[in-house]
Amino acid sequence: MVKGTVKKQKKTLKPVTKFITINLSKLTHKVCYKRKAPRAIKEIRSIAGKLMHTKDVRLDVKLNKFIWSKGVRNPPKRVRVKLERKRNEDEDSKEKMYTIVEHVMVDSYKGLVNECEANE
Repeated sequence: MVKGTVKKQKKTLKPVTKFITINLSKLTHKVCYKRKAPRAIKEIRSIAGKLMHTKDVRLDVKLNKFIWSKGVRNPPKRVRVKLERKRNEDEDSKEKMYTIVEHVMVDSYKGLVNECEANE
C-alpha cells in the first residue's frame, strides 16, 4: 500500500533568547595545544547554530576576549553564554534570522540550568 504524499510546512523561526553553559574542556579534549582556543571558538559557533537553527552566528567581542584570556593553550573550562536569535534587517541577506552569542559573567557554574525566553 502506497502512502499519500503530505507536504510538511516549515516552522517559522521567531526571535528567542537562551542562556546555556558550554563545557569547553570536553570539546577541546585531545586537541593540540596551539589549536585549543580556535577550536573552542569553532565549537561555540557550531553549538549556537545547531540550537538556534541559523547558519549566521555572530560572536561578541567580550566572549572572544574571555576565551583567549588565558592564551591559546588554556581556554576556560566552562563558559556561560546568552544566545539571541534576531531577525535580519538586510534585504539582500540570504538568511532571515541570525544568532548573537554573548558572554554572561557568573561566579559559580554549580546549579545553573539552561533557560529559554521568547522575544517578540
